[in-house]
Amino acid sequence: MISWSHKNKLIPSVYAGSVIKKYGEGKPKAVTYFGPTYVAIRSEKHSSSNSETHATGMHRLSETPAFKNFLRTREGFVKPVFIFSCDGGPGENPRYERVIDSAIQHLKFFDLDAICNATKA
Repeated sequence: MISWSHKNKLIPSVYAGSVIKKYGEGKPKAVTYFGPTYVAIRSEKHSSSNSETHATGMHRLSETPAFKNFLRTREGFVKPVFIFSCDGGPGENPRYERVIDSAIQHLKFFDLDAICNATKA
C-alpha cells in the first residue's frame, strides 16, 4: 500500500493567453477564451509553487512559439505591458512582498513599462 502525504502532490500552474477581437477594444465581449495554454506541473516535494517558479514560467512563455503573438511585437521585442489575472494564492497575490519583488524583476528583465496584477476575490 502506498501512503501519499501532502508532499507527494502534483501542483499545476496554468498560463493562458486571451484573444481580444480586432476592433473590440473597450467592449467586454471582445475578450475571448480562445488562445494558447501552457501548463507546468511540479512535484510539491521537489519544487513548490511560489513567485520564483511563476517567474520561471513567464520566462519560458516568452520563448514559447505558441505565445509569441501574445508576448512579442512583430519585430520580436517583448510587449511593454504585462497583465496577469490570478487566483490569489500566496505565490501570485500582489499583497505579498516576494510577488512584488518578482514583478520588479519582470519589469527590469523584460524592460516593461507596466505590470497589472489582478486577483480574484
